[in-house]
Amino acid sequence: MSSTAPSRRPSPFRRHSLVVSALAVAGAAVVGLSGCSAPGGDSASGGSSGGASTSPSVTSKPTISVSPPAPSPDPQDPDAPGRQCPDEALKVAVTEDPGGSGAGSTGYDIVFTNTGGGSCELRGYPGVSVVGHGDGTQLGVPAERPSAGPAIQTVSIQPGGAATAVVRVANLQGGGGATGCATATGDGWRVYPPHSFAAVFVPDAGVLACTDSTVWMDFASPVAND
Repeated sequence: MSSTAPSRRPSPFRRHSLVVSALAVAGAAVVGLSGCSAPGGDSASGGSSGGASTSPSVTSKPTISVSPPAPSPDPQDPDAPGRQCPDEALKVAVTEDPGGSGAGSTGYDIVFTNTGGGSCELRGYPGVSVVGHGDGTQLGVPAERPSAGPAIQTVSIQPGGAATAVVRVANLQGGGGATGCATATGDGWRVYPPHSFAAVFVPDAGVLACTDSTVWMDFASPVAND
C-alpha cells in the first residue's frame, strides 16, 4: 500500500523572508524615485530642472550727477574772469562824475552795461584814451593804471546791470591847465573793456587831450558794481 506524503506547511521563516524581500523591493523603488529631480529643484547632475524658473533679481544703477564743466581760461588772456563779458554784450558810456572831481581834475565814469541775456563778469581796469583827427588817432597817452590801489575784485553783472570804473582827467583849459602840456581837441573816447581786445568808440566832441607824453588821466578805481 502506497503511503501519501504529508502536506508541508510553509515555514514561518519562509513567509518572513518573503515579506523582507518585498519590503526590500519597495525600498529600492523608493530610493530610485528619490534619485529623480523634484519639480523646481536641481538634478543630481547639477543642471537646472525644467520646473518653474525664478525671476532674476534686478540691481538698480546708481544715479550719477554731472556738473557742468568749468569755463576754460582764455588762451589770449588767462587772467580774464572765467565768465568774461563778451564784447557784443557790453554797452559803453562815458559820463562826467561830479562826485569824482577834485582840485585840478574832473572825474569821469566809464560805465559798462550788460545787454546780454545772462550774467557775466568783469575784473580790473579798462583801457581809456582820447582820439581825434576824425580817423581814430590817439591823442597823447592813455589813462594810467595805479601800481597800487583798491583791491581788484571780479564783478558779476546781471542782465541790464552795470559796472563802473572812475577816471580822473586833468583840467586842461588855459593851455594845458596845471600840466602845461600841449593840447588838442578830440572827437571822443576809445575804451577797451577790462580783458578785452576790441575797442569801443564813445563820441564826445570838444573833449580836450594832452598830445605829448604828459600823464593827464589816471584811474581812481577799477570796475565795481553800481
